[in-house]
Amino acid sequence: MTSFDQPATHPAPSPRPVLGRVGQLLCGIFGGLLPLITLGVEFFTHMCAEFFDPIPTPVHGAAIALVGVANLCALRILLLRPVTGKNLTRMAQLNALAMGIGFFYSLWFAWLTPFAAIAVIFFGIGFLPLSPLLSLAIAWFLRGRLRRQAEGAGLTLPRVWPAFFAAFGLLVAMEIPGFVQAWAVQAVDRGGSEEQARGLWVLRRALSEEQLLRGCYYRTDEERDTVHSWFFGRVTLENRQRIYYRVTGRQFNHRPPPERGWSFPGRGAARDTEEWVWDSGQGGDGVGQRLKALTLTQSRLDGTVDGDAALGYLEWTMVFRNDHEFQQREARAVVQLPAGAVVSRLTLWIDGEEREAAFGGRSQVRQAYQAVVNRRRDPVLVTAKGPDRVLVQCFPVEPKGKEMKIRLGITTPLILDGLDSARFTLPRVVEQNFSAAAGLSHTVWIESSQALTSELTDYRHEISRGARHALRGELSPAQFGSFSSGIAVHRNPSVTNSWTRNPLDDRSIVTQKITRQPAPAGPLFIVLDGSNDLGPVAPVLADALDRLPENFPVRLGIAGDRVQICPASDPRAVALWLRDGEFAGGQDASAALQAALDGLGTQGGTVLWIHGAQPVSWLDTGVLEQNLARRAGRVRLFSLSAITGPNLLLEKLGESPDLVVAPRLGYFKEDLTRTLDRLQNGSFVAQRQVQPVGEQAEAEASSHLARLWAAGEVARMLAGGQGNREAAVALAVKMQLVTALSGAVVLETKQQYDAAGLQAVDPKTVPHTVPDGSSTLLLLLVAGLALLHMWARCRIGRAARVG
Repeated sequence: MTSFDQPATHPAPSPRPVLGRVGQLLCGIFGGLLPLITLGVEFFTHMCAEFFDPIPTPVHGAAIALVGVANLCALRILLLRPVTGKNLTRMAQLNALAMGIGFFYSLWFAWLTPFAAIAVIFFGIGFLPLSPLLSLAIAWFLRGRLRRQAEGAGLTLPRVWPAFFAAFGLLVAMEIPGFVQAWAVQAVDRGGSEEQARGLWVLRRALSEEQLLRGCYYRTDEERDTVHSWFFGRVTLENRQRIYYRVTGRQFNHRPPPERGWSFPGRGAARDTEEWVWDSGQGGDGVGQRLKALTLTQSRLDGTVDGDAALGYLEWTMVFRNDHEFQQREARAVVQLPAGAVVSRLTLWIDGEEREAAFGGRSQVRQAYQAVVNRRRDPVLVTAKGPDRVLVQCFPVEPKGKEMKIRLGITTPLILDGLDSARFTLPRVVEQNFSAAAGLSHTVWIESSQALTSELTDYRHEISRGARHALRGELSPAQFGSFSSGIAVHRNPSVTNSWTRNPLDDRSIVTQKITRQPAPAGPLFIVLDGSNDLGPVAPVLADALDRLPENFPVRLGIAGDRVQICPASDPRAVALWLRDGEFAGGQDASAALQAALDGLGTQGGTVLWIHGAQPVSWLDTGVLEQNLARRAGRVRLFSLSAITGPNLLLEKLGESPDLVVAPRLGYFKEDLTRTLDRLQNGSFVAQRQVQPVGEQAEAEASSHLARLWAAGEVARMLAGGQGNREAAVALAVKMQLVTALSGAVVLETKQQYDAAGLQAVDPKTVPHTVPDGSSTLLLLLVAGLALLHMWARCRIGRAARVG
């Protein structure tokens, strides 16, 4: 048989491609690369996070990445020959997971789809929000091609719905805590007492503090918040911040704002300088939110104290830095002054030149400040913020690393332990919208003619010029803010009278007499803040109660979610009951203080309020303020701060004439013992008054004695009613003091002062400043040059005579 007799053979036809080249390209770009590119853009920029955060956790990021990887793998499977049934089965399950994830994100971005389509036409950026819908469509299309491939091989793919709903259900389940939190927040905000209790229980025990903190800021994940509000109602930003305190016991701005989404370490710091953030507190009368990229970079405290006259003067210089790329910032802080102290000087550096403040009525200086803030110029404002506290505001701290330098001058009395010693504490920031720069140290230098001591071992003792004693140190922010940084001053016990010239009248002087004040009359009722942070204080108070005499009756109440009143009055029984007390979240002490006033009855007595921070108030304080006013002279309210922080209730009660702020001079145990001893046995106080010239006391003091007298007079006139307020403001302005009725502001130009009806302080009338080391060095240099010049002239003259 010849070859021609054999049957002809032809090559087998190639299988028809599942996808054409255009289809492969579209599937690869829109189904595979686009989800991965979208994930990368959002990861690095968080451009969607303020409206809807698509990657709040790493699980969400992995899910989005899975969509792109699944579509690329499906495309690769379809292009390979041959394909095994095992590979097709696995690919089908992976494809179903991708469709479930794509469907979940398509629902979230559905509202944005029409706008995204328009953005594609004009800008091209619309492809990013369209990514979920496009990747879902591609995954569905590839599913059909996989089914055809399986049918050609005689295989059956697994059903799509189990894996689809597994992926979709997982992402939905991760949203459940947000819905539970939204319900609990709404229950605390608007529910009755029982519903509020349930909501607080859930928020304190079951949910993330980080998520709760996110809700305290504007425009963070707005779409999720909108969906939650559809179900439970919208809660205002202010109420969210208040609920955060009720849940945690801390103010929402106690730390920097949370990051949007998640990223690798260091990326968050880079975004801090680039994100535009709306500062709702700018120019207002509160501190508001913590601002990123705004820091305190330098802090210097200089002071002189006079132990015999029981007074001192401190100058605190601070430098703020703004590292934001383009936004101006306002630095705001509430400063806790030493007990009984008053701000008597304010300075701002403008173009390297010191500018002194103008003093005026509280509303007058605030209006002047706000007017200048609106024009983006250079003011700094200081106003009272409750007893022994001031609010400091300075704007603008310019961006790109620019700095703003201010100085506070503080006149302070010393707290007398006895006739032979006195104490004072350093001022400290109790609330701020900035952070401490890395490595910040507070440089402290205090001088006195008398010996100085402190429990803080970081101070170094020196004998400076003129045989003056000095304590100096470089303190960390934690050390500087602690009560243990206080300083004790030795004094001559025989000196009980001091005097100084009256700057308002040459025919009189201001005198001071140290006397022993008796203990307040009547029973004692202690109110303890029931916040979570006050839990460690309870054992200390219980030990102090155990040491009280048995014949010293005392009542005790705890300001918790409900007011708890101890039924016993014996100190030992009260201490035992206190050790079982409940402390949780953050509390409002208004109801407990009112219960204490009711418990004292018509006879009156003393209320000792031991508290921490209370930055918000949600109970009506009108009844409490009215009761204190009606019982004036019969009830004394002593406030003892166990933990530093802002306290709105203390601020509201600040004008009460019967409110006494107990000084914090060291550790709480010692200060509590000192306060209880004062309530049992009395204490030494300094009484100041104006007398005619010719009745001088034994020791002359500085002009700060007159300032302390004026501050006391302003407080007395304020307690006297509305009729004395105008005279009180006039006195505070003449003496250049920041009080409850007056403030200080530094403006940039004389025209701004004239427009506000203010006059800047003459630099010659400001309190005596602490010697500046640079000025001393300059004087020494000038003197050295003068001596060198005289020496040269003598040499030249001698040489001429010899010649």
